[in-house]
Amino acid sequence: MSATTADPRLAALVDGDRPLVWSFIGDSVTAASWHTWDARGFAELVHELIGRIRAGSSATVVVQTPNGTLPTAPEHVVAHLDAYADAIRTVAKEAEVPLVDHHAEWAATDAGSTFHWLGHGCHPNAYGHRAMARTLLRSFGIWDPAARTGRLTIP
Repeated sequence: MSATTADPRLAALVDGDRPLVWSFIGDSVTAASWHTWDARGFAELVHELIGRIRAGSSATVVVQTPNGTLPTAPEHVVAHLDAYADAIRTVAKEAEVPLVDHHAEWAATDAGSTFHWLGHGCHPNAYGHRAMARTLLRSFGIWDPAARTGRLTIP
């Protein structure tokens, strides 16, 4: 079951000529250390980055949460990943920017599948990157299971 639905702000970009900036994609390394930052300070830094991009260009800023992981991943990642993803979601909402929520998509998927999406620990392998690409394409409203990318195996 998919947790992802098309965001009209992203779907409108598909045929447009506006530049697109991936301002922030959370990753497991940052998740492991972000708790050492003040959560408010983290949000302020991301807001500042979004503001600088907006001030310097007409680009659409998109933020992404990190992929999910298994409970057997390193403790320093597992302990903070949910809060980290929540912080990214909050910034996206406050800054009114589109969000590609990989973390929610992985959480909505059976662990028997996501187990096959990880190379080791919390790092996606080829299947995991395909799952992330699917989430991204769904967010843009351009996922097509009949297309070549849609026919790639994702256990």
